[in-house]
Amino acid sequence: MLGLIKKDLPNFPNEVITDWLEPYANQIGWPPNNARWLGILAGKSLAFWRGVTWKKVRQNLEQILFTPDARQGIEDMYSAYVKGSRGVRYDFRELAEESGKKRFLNIAIYMAQHGEFPKPVAFLKVGEGHQIVDGNHRFLAWYYFKIMQKKFVDMSDSDRRQAFPNLSDRLIDDLLAFPSEQLVWIAEPAIGA
Repeated sequence: MLGLIKKDLPNFPNEVITDWLEPYANQIGWPPNNARWLGILAGKSLAFWRGVTWKKVRQNLEQILFTPDARQGIEDMYSAYVKGSRGVRYDFRELAEESGKKRFLNIAIYMAQHGEFPKPVAFLKVGEGHQIVDGNHRFLAWYYFKIMQKKFVDMSDSDRRQAFPNLSDRLIDDLLAFPSEQLVWIAEPAIGA
């Protein structure tokens, strides 16, 4: 499948294809000619995607600006998966069967152990902002840790022990040191696209 996708998107790094597009192509086929692909490809055409330039960088994610829709999606995922809220604007078909939440938790466990994404998240630059095109669950796990880190930083050591008596000193130290920088892919559209 990689070769077939690469014919249509020769500018895509193999890693982006295998992590993002290939799993969907194996499920629903390639080329992307149905409505589901429109959502997967962030509403963009193959012609648009042929014009993007990809770069893999270590990025401080706290410095990334998100589009309003991307920010809302992140907040909705956090509300659904972490707080258990229902009726959020974001479409969580996976939530009903719990597979999305399970995926988020598995990624969170990996990130707690390694301090980094299991695979880079892929962003699309949109004007001055960014949107996540692949890796919403990975980003959510990072976002969750950063929220927890901020809560921990604002607490005294004794307050932390009282609020979280089952957390080991090592886990608390790891959480306090959880990195803002992560390896990511960024797609920049062609000028005028």
